Formats: sequence, structure tokens, C-alpha cells
Amino acid sequence: MLRSILKGGKPFAERQFRGGGGSALLVHIKLGVEARLRAVLEEQGLIELEVPRASNPWQVNQAVVELLSRVLEVPRDALEIVAGLHKSGKVVTIRGLAPGEVQRRLQAAAARG
Repeated sequence: MLRSILKGGKPFAERQFRGGGGSALLVHIKLGVEARLRAVLEEQGLIELEVPRASNPWQVNQAVVELLSRVLEVPRDALEIVAGLHKSGKVVTIRGLAPGEVQRRLQAAAARG
């Protein structure tokens, strides 16, 4: 279902926003101890993040936004979880960042470890 939200099921789909463009990203969450980018799985069309276990979904979603903000080097308010608020699979939109730039930043972050 989440793949159908993204254009053609692509992980770095283009999105249009009022006042400009952006991207949408399919994210899979694993609960763990630390917040980190686990993998960029382009062939499966998603990225995998690890975020700390939390007592409620809101805290998990906050951790996802904070981690992606750091990894993509964008302000937190440029990110929005638009699907999967209570699930491990989420669609996150990134306002103001083209799909190619999202992909480049994710790959650079994955290479840094």
C-alpha cells in the first residue's frame, strides 16, 4: 500500500507542494537502541532507519523526523510523515529537496556510516 503512494513505487519520488517541489521517501523503521541510518535499499525501493524504542508511536515518529533532518541536512519542518504514523513502514515527504539530491545525501550518509 505505501508503495502505491509513491509515484511508480520509486523510493525518491517527486512531490509538488505549494510554493515549490520536493520528494517523498519510503522508510522502514527498526526499533533498537540508537538513531541511525541502517541502509539505503534502492532495489527494494526504501531506506531503513533504526530509532530508539519508545513508549508511544509519537516518540518514534519524532525520532524518525529528527534523524532524517540530520541525515538530509534539512530543517525538521521540511519533513512530514504522510502515511504510516502507527506502522513500521512510513512515507515521509521532504519539502524543497529534489529526489536526486535526497538520493545523493542518503548515499553520502550511508558511506560515512
